[in-house]
Amino acid sequence: MRKISVFLLLIAVLAAFVVIARSQESKASSINVDKPTYLPIVTSIGNLTVTTTPTKVATVNATATATSTMTATATATSTVTANPTSTSTPAPPTNTPSPTPTEPIATASSPTGIGVIGDSSSHAYKCIDRGGPDSYAWTEVVNTWRGIDFANMCNGYIAANSGDTTEAIAGQITKLTDPIQNGEIGKVIIFIGANDLYPICYVPYETNSRNGLYEDMLANLEQGVDDLIALGMSPQNIYMVDQADRTVELECTNAEQFSGLVDDLNQAINTMGNARGFNVLNVQNAFDELASYFVNPEKDLMINGVLIYNTNCDETTCLYVEDGHLNTVGTSIVANSLFVDVLNVSPLTDAEILLAAGLAE
Repeated sequence: MRKISVFLLLIAVLAAFVVIARSQESKASSINVDKPTYLPIVTSIGNLTVTTTPTKVATVNATATATSTMTATATATSTVTANPTSTSTPAPPTNTPSPTPTEPIATASSPTGIGVIGDSSSHAYKCIDRGGPDSYAWTEVVNTWRGIDFANMCNGYIAANSGDTTEAIAGQITKLTDPIQNGEIGKVIIFIGANDLYPICYVPYETNSRNGLYEDMLANLEQGVDDLIALGMSPQNIYMVDQADRTVELECTNAEQFSGLVDDLNQAINTMGNARGFNVLNVQNAFDELASYFVNPEKDLMINGVLIYNTNCDETTCLYVEDGHLNTVGTSIVANSLFVDVLNVSPLTDAEILLAAGLAE
């Protein structure tokens, strides 16, 4: 009877382990089991020892879809340790908003006015009835064709006056004082000195007189720059044209003394410009540009097929007006060679020059 009880107990234990084993196999069907290790289970009943079907202890590497890596330990007769490798489902992409356009930071606009200190070369012809109906100074040309702001051609920012010498610079600056201090003028051009030098071009000077002229001109130019700076003009916005070693209409008869004086003046002007920080414009560029249009030994000009004669008359087919100043074609070429860069505008084309002179439609 005792043997039967033990036998029945043994059968019950075996049945239980079969159920457990099948359960574990079902759970493991979805994972890969690496080299399971089988350990015997020993059961003692009284003085009887029974060895049953082994329990499995397995280390399992499973791939699961999860949001984190985790370790799971399951204990049900057998122990299973799982170290699944996590494959995270990526979060949907976040749209990066486009940069919001920003308005440019408002800045105070720079003064647009151009002040001019000078003589008849810059004095508007229409303000003194010079030349014919289509005769214009360079200031009038750039005002009409490039919109340069002189406020008023006769009473605005052009202080230049026919016949003035460098001694008149102080008085001309007085006319520009208010617009400079009111922030109306952004740049000042100084283009003066021909009337100081005109006499010595034809009449020899004693050494003392020659040296006195040099010192006076240089002092007047230097004082003019200092006065403009004192009014608030930045030296970088001051432009001085140096002196010409010839006149445009006639050859000098006292050329050697005249040219020597001009060379000394221009060397001093460049030294002054470097010391004070203002700009020096080389007037020789204007003569070179005019010469580039010469088509014969008589120095007649050809521009876009139109011949401009090297003579004086109030018709714009003449290089000079009746009183000896450059006519419109000449003044336009001067504007191109000296001032368009200062004014930040494009040069006039040959076609525009002829239109300005009334020689084309």
